[in-house]
Amino acid sequence: MITERHSSEPYLERISLIKIPGLFQLAIHRFWKSDDDGGLHDHPWLFWGSLILEGGYDEHLPGGKIAKRAPGALRLRHAWTQHRIVIPEDGSEVWTIFMMGPKIRAWGFIPDTTRIWMHWRPYLEMRAAEGRLRAVQPSASTQHKLAA
Repeated sequence: MITERHSSEPYLERISLIKIPGLFQLAIHRFWKSDDDGGLHDHPWLFWGSLILEGGYDEHLPGGKIAKRAPGALRLRHAWTQHRIVIPEDGSEVWTIFMMGPKIRAWGFIPDTTRIWMHWRPYLEMRAAEGRLRAVQPSASTQHKLAA
C-alpha cells in the first residue's frame, strides 16, 4: 500500500502478480486518490503500461491536454512520459493492470510552477514545505525502490 505523505490514508494499492527482479513486473493497481496536484510526473521504468479494468480517470498531459480514460483503455509508455492521474470524486473505484519494465532512472516530477524536472525526493520536500502535498509518498516498505 502506498499512502499519503502526511497521513496513513491510502493513495494506491499495488498487488503484484508477476515479478522478475530487474526485468519486469505485472501488478493490479487500485487507485484510492488522485496523483499530487502540483504538476506532472514520470516513471523510473524503461517502459510501462496500463490497462483500465474498472472505473476511469482523467489523464493530464503536457501542454494542458486532458485525456478521458475509460475501461479498456490501454497505454504503453516510456520512462520520460509525463502525466498526472485524476480520479473521479464520486467514490467510484479505479482498477488497472500495470506493467513495469526494468528500472533505469529515478522517479521525477515536473512542477506547474517551474516546468523543470525534479528528482522525487526534493519535490516531495518542497511540496511538504508548501503544505500542499496530497499523495505520492510510498510506505516505508516501498520507499527504497524509488531511490536512485
